[in-house]
Amino acid sequence: MVEYNWIQIKGADLLVDLSEAQDGSLCMVNFLPSIEDFWVFGNPIYKDYYVYHNPERAVMGWVPTIDRLKEPLKSGQRPTETLEFDDSDFSYIWIRLGMFVILMGGVVLTVFLVFTSSCKGITFLNQSS
Repeated sequence: MVEYNWIQIKGADLLVDLSEAQDGSLCMVNFLPSIEDFWVFGNPIYKDYYVYHNPERAVMGWVPTIDRLKEPLKSGQRPTETLEFDDSDFSYIWIRLGMFVILMGGVVLTVFLVFTSSCKGITFLNQSS
């Protein structure tokens, strides 16, 4: 919602296909969170709209493009419910961080044992380095 108007954001707007064959095998999220109390508008929100900026008057205009047929902005009321931050969201971050540290430790240990002179390692790998 911008001011009192709802903007349509399609799920496909939130991902970018980076694969060479454009087959969806390598995608990137096209929407990044901010550490501040606001979100920065970007490509997922602007996509398929003509956007007019007038900084002197502090206004923006939004019109859907003809090719994509996104819905025009719809007037509405601001939601009355607030989103509360849930402390349990950090448990997922700690699990991912722990997995990353363990994985990196395994990689460093493997590199140390295989590619150092104190260990013969794997012969064909040592010959190529």
